[in-house]
Amino acid sequence: MDYGSLHEMQKKHFTSHTLSEMLSFFHYTSSQYTEIQNYYTNLIKYNQPPSEKSIVRIPIVNSWIRSKNNNIKPDRALILKRVSDRQIKMLLKDNKILIDSAIPLLTNLSHTLLNKSSGLSLYDKNGINLFVANSALDGMGLGNDLSEESVGTTSHSLCINLEKPVYVLSPENYHPDLRKPKVTFSVPIYDQTDRIIAALTIPYFGDLTYTEIEKSHFLWMLNFLFMLEKNIEQSIVSLTYKPQIRVENVSFDTAMSLVDESVIAVDSTGNISYINNNGEALLGTPKGNVMGKPYSVILGVIPEIERLLKKKIKNNHVIAQYTFVSNDQKYLIKMKSASMPQDEHSVLLCISNVTANSKAPIRDAAGITHPVDIILGNSEEMLKAKQITKKVANTMKSILLIGESGTGKELFAHAIHQASRPEGPFVAVNCAALPKGILESELFGYEGGAFTGADKNGRVGKIQMAHGGTLFLDEIGDMPLELQAVFLRVLEDKQVMRIGGTESSKVDFRIVAATNQNLQEMIDNKSFREDLYYRIATFEILIPPLRQRKSDILRLAQQFIEDECSMQTVIPQMDDAVKQKLLKYEWPGNVRQLKNTIDYAVSMLIGEKITLDDLPEKIIRSKNLPQKAISVKTMAELEREAIEDALLSANNSVKEAADILQMSRTTLYRRIKEYGISCMDLD
Repeated sequence: MDYGSLHEMQKKHFTSHTLSEMLSFFHYTSSQYTEIQNYYTNLIKYNQPPSEKSIVRIPIVNSWIRSKNNNIKPDRALILKRVSDRQIKMLLKDNKILIDSAIPLLTNLSHTLLNKSSGLSLYDKNGINLFVANSALDGMGLGNDLSEESVGTTSHSLCINLEKPVYVLSPENYHPDLRKPKVTFSVPIYDQTDRIIAALTIPYFGDLTYTEIEKSHFLWMLNFLFMLEKNIEQSIVSLTYKPQIRVENVSFDTAMSLVDESVIAVDSTGNISYINNNGEALLGTPKGNVMGKPYSVILGVIPEIERLLKKKIKNNHVIAQYTFVSNDQKYLIKMKSASMPQDEHSVLLCISNVTANSKAPIRDAAGITHPVDIILGNSEEMLKAKQITKKVANTMKSILLIGESGTGKELFAHAIHQASRPEGPFVAVNCAALPKGILESELFGYEGGAFTGADKNGRVGKIQMAHGGTLFLDEIGDMPLELQAVFLRVLEDKQVMRIGGTESSKVDFRIVAATNQNLQEMIDNKSFREDLYYRIATFEILIPPLRQRKSDILRLAQQFIEDECSMQTVIPQMDDAVKQKLLKYEWPGNVRQLKNTIDYAVSMLIGEKITLDDLPEKIIRSKNLPQKAISVKTMAELEREAIEDALLSANNSVKEAADILQMSRTTLYRRIKEYGISCMDLD
């Protein structure tokens, strides 16, 4: 069977007419959206269905009526129904070929191609969710029932009902909780007997601008959707008629051909087993010339690849990094263990040109000489933090980052890593996010059978994972006191022993820690070890809160807007009232809260300018109260007062006053003269 001719064999195939029909909504105006909503309201409240001549399409009207007859309540919050565990087992069994064909492909693509403006979902013929990425609903996943009988009119239910590709506009969804996407596209999936077995859906969450560029973007989305549908159906045929053909080959090749980065796979023997088109372009040679050859012939020996191949890093979730320079171009290799169609113990490499792709030149026109320069902020306080970082990053000494939550401590940690050990892994651990027992096993690892529930093969700890690179301990003040002693020994001996183990392993890592707590107070309260503090804080870098760097707020906000609207032709601007509100707000959540605020405003935006109405209620209602004047004395004023008090206590005896102040008499004489203090002992 010629699998490539599958669509020519099927009764249901898609033509240019289908694309035109799927884009027919593009001429709709905002008033027509309101008209659709009015027809819907008349049906729900007054039981008056739209006439055949109304703007509402007949299939939508019929679905609305069926939804209303099914007693779905649009005025109540939508509660997703999930099928039982027994039904899920049957669901997986009945859809095994579909799942084996589609899920590997959709998973790969969702990690590489989706952004905040779009999603990807797969539903079986009964409207049960099989896969979702970036959903319109929180908590949606495998087994949720989104059939028309349960949630009303949706794109995928219409697609299955009508047996053809469809689009559904936001107000056409029956339940208001499903109206987050501005438009949703769905195409049917057929099996080898030409029966509809599923619907594949892409929701679009961005605001509609009705430009030719946006129309081209929708055209690309639809072609992409049809391409996915075709590949899934080809995989179904392959699995049905030739079970020995593994679907991962089709899925992986298709997914990797769409990835922007250069992708190379190295098998367990160290030879190149896969390379995508961008990889060919990067190496400047056809894949036939490098397939089967040792990776080292092309890239040289890379320690992290060797460690992964020798299984010295057993955790498949660890991503190692390595930087190399070739022909005056700097490249970053991200690598991890992966199960490939040809070899279950491969190493997958994603190579990007740092010189070409660096965001730094975009955000700062010139002067990017250090990774920390990529971090936005030119206020005096932020520049001071950056300057200290540049001075100490290459010393290999321990660094403690001090700052409130949301100030960007991890960004600084990444910059330090890139400046000092970019070829090694960056391993982050949040000490506040894990209970004591789990934190201990995460840090130190454990041998097989070390405790109940332990992996029988054991597990490498984060400390060992960071060998040759950087270990970032976030919120280190929350590390339990008893673990602090063990970790201090690791720092002193540069050796780590797994839980349940009998032998220590040498480790070489650079420690960067962060905290939002006052460790000195914790030391006084005996809740943090003083000796550990001095081990982790050779250098301290204070990262200022956003309220202390007001001059950075608008620049950060504008950058967040540009990032959020990168797919749009017109970048929205903030009106003056919004700028004033942002500048006067105190930002207890710091930069993280500012970004969330901007993301919210962009999502609420109607038009091309962000107004106060687009901001979250918490920000709008915040009172811009005048700050109380705080009287702060200078160091010189405090020193003068201390000297005057000491002289008074010592009856003007400079010798006794010097003893009280713990200052030499020579220095005290000089200060008395500088401050013009009257003292009989000088007369």
